[in-house]
Amino acid sequence: MLPVDPVASLARTQFGVISSGQLAALGLDGPAVRRRVASGLLMRALPGVFTFAGGAPSWRQELMAACLWGNGQTPDPWRHRATAVVSHEAAAALHGLDGFAEGPVILTGPRRPQFPGSVIVVHRGMPDRRFITTRDGIPVTNVARTLVDLATGREAFEPVMDDALRRHLVSMGHLRWTVDTLLGGEPGARNGGRRGAQAIKDILDGRRPLDGPSASAFQKEVRVLLLSAGLRILEEHVVRDRDGKFIARVDFELEYDVVVEAQSRKYHSSWEAQARDMRRHNKVSTRGKHIIYVTPRDIAERPKEFLAEVLATMAMARALRVRSDPGAS
Repeated sequence: MLPVDPVASLARTQFGVISSGQLAALGLDGPAVRRRVASGLLMRALPGVFTFAGGAPSWRQELMAACLWGNGQTPDPWRHRATAVVSHEAAAALHGLDGFAEGPVILTGPRRPQFPGSVIVVHRGMPDRRFITTRDGIPVTNVARTLVDLATGREAFEPVMDDALRRHLVSMGHLRWTVDTLLGGEPGARNGGRRGAQAIKDILDGRRPLDGPSASAFQKEVRVLLLSAGLRILEEHVVRDRDGKFIARVDFELEYDVVVEAQSRKYHSSWEAQARDMRRHNKVSTRGKHIIYVTPRDIAERPKEFLAEVLATMAMARALRVRSDPGAS
């Protein structure tokens, strides 16, 4: 059996990148690192950060390399206090928030890139560990703090926040706690975010306690169309298992276990977002639900055909129920 290379093993867990501090912790001094660079086993990515030969370049590799650079020579920054984490739009894309795709590398941390050719954007500040998590092993601001960082304009931001709440990427309670912490003068407030926190507070305070996440404009159009056909609907309905445990929240539940899910590609464009939706829908299907999808194009170009599909599905579901239980109506 071939010996295991600890450098390669660690790099594989970090999308093919490794820091000089980690190399030193593995017993490689300066000359040993230079020999590996000269042989092509390591390639310099950023000051103090190397890519391992054979690692496939990717956006996540860029994020990980930037975090290792931002955390300096700490051998294991994830176990200590991370001083640089992915944030803002990059964090939104990493969490799969709707409307955000892989793009610029954006960090929050104390170091400014002082080397030529850098494409790293750094928001100066010391990340508060209460607002830090990991995603795919990459240190990143959690969803609540990411939303605060994004909340610079209410009109464009509110649908993003509501979608995160509907998909349970963040709870209302945690979002409220984050906002109150940043506005309340606690240590976390020193890291900025007051403007975004105030914007979120203004949005939430303007709603009634039971309102919860507001529907998107597209979802409201779907609601109007369903009601125009005389259908009885439950909007933002919670589906639970036999023990009452939460499974998912669906856009609309109709009679006979028919579910209508509003699928807007504007806010469900990333593969990760689609994968999460599919897993959620699979869980809903295990409860005997019949799922129908509707898109903005359906509403704009074929509303009558869509309603006919809904009614046909309801008729089929009713027939199946009567067949399995003749006493059911």
